[in-house]
Amino acid sequence: MTFFGGDIQQMPDISVHELFWEKLLSIGSQIAIIDASRGGRTMTYKELLDNSRKCAAYLQGVGIKKGDYISMLASNSLEVAYLMLGIMGSGAVLAPCPVILQQYEILHELGITQARVIFVDEDELSRMEALKEKLPFLEVD
Repeated sequence: MTFFGGDIQQMPDISVHELFWEKLLSIGSQIAIIDASRGGRTMTYKELLDNSRKCAAYLQGVGIKKGDYISMLASNSLEVAYLMLGIMGSGAVLAPCPVILQQYEILHELGITQARVIFVDEDELSRMEALKEKLPFLEVD
C-alpha cells in the first residue's frame, strides 16, 4: 500500500508534532516566522520549538490530558504559532475561536467544546471578561 508516494510500512511511528519538532531541531537557527502585522518581529525554528515545548509542559503541569479541549481567541501572531504546536504537543485538542466571531458565537463554540483553557489575545481580554461568568466549566486564573 502506498501513501503520498511512499510505502505505508516505512512511515515513522510518531505523531505529527513529534515529526515537526524533530524537523525544527535540524534547522534551528533559520527564521521560521515573520510577524508583519506586529512590527516585523521574527522567530527562529529553535525559538518556535522551545516556546512550544514550554507551552506543552505548562499545559501538562496544570493537568491538561490527552483529548482535553484548549481554545484560543487571538489574532495571528508569533505567539499563536507556538501555542498551536504546544497544544498539540500536550496531547490536547485545539478548538480555535476566530476573533471575528460575535460574543454569542464564542459562547456557543465554547459551550460545545467545554474548553478547559482559553488563551486570549490582549486585544480580546475585555470581550472574554464579559463572557467568563457564562462559562462555568472554565477555571479562570
